[in-house]
Amino acid sequence: MNVNPTSARHRTGRRRGSGRQSAGRPRSALHSARAARCAARFATALAVLVAALLVSAAPCRAADAAAVDSLLVRAERALSSGHLERAEAGFREALELSRNDHRAHHGLAVVALVREDIAAAIDHARRAIKKDKTNSVYHMTLASAYGLKAQQGGLKAVFYGGKYKQECGLALKYDPENVDAHIGLLYYAIYA
Repeated sequence: MNVNPTSARHRTGRRRGSGRQSAGRPRSALHSARAARCAARFATALAVLVAALLVSAAPCRAADAAAVDSLLVRAERALSSGHLERAEAGFREALELSRNDHRAHHGLAVVALVREDIAAAIDHARRAIKKDKTNSVYHMTLASAYGLKAQQGGLKAVFYGGKYKQECGLALKYDPENVDAHIGLLYYAIYA
């Protein structure tokens, strides 16, 4: 047996960690104080680390957000003036800075619709809706893509016609004053 009077084995007759503590014996005050100091040091170190990470990352996120907003404004201006290449480049550059920006995906969906690239329009509109489910304009963009797909005819025309009606309905659900959605449902009722 170890004869060091400060060892745990000498005080208790057992090795440290060799079993459960007896039910009637409370932990020593020295052990509780050590545990409290250790927990306090850990909490302080963790708080300092988290604060340092937040401080170092905040300017980057703010700068990226400002850059993304600037790119989106320029891309939307290019789109509204009919410069599809510049608009698409701006929206793609915004996506490089902010991978899942719903506004950039919506812009690319509109560019694809103008070019009649229906598959890309559907893909980007779905991605935009995935990030902002209640945006009525995004649902109408997806409805427009489904409408173009339905107009192509074929076996899936009925399927895409139903999807068109569904997306128009969702657009109205999230914005009852969406005129395009009202017109879209009227168009569906007349021609479907």
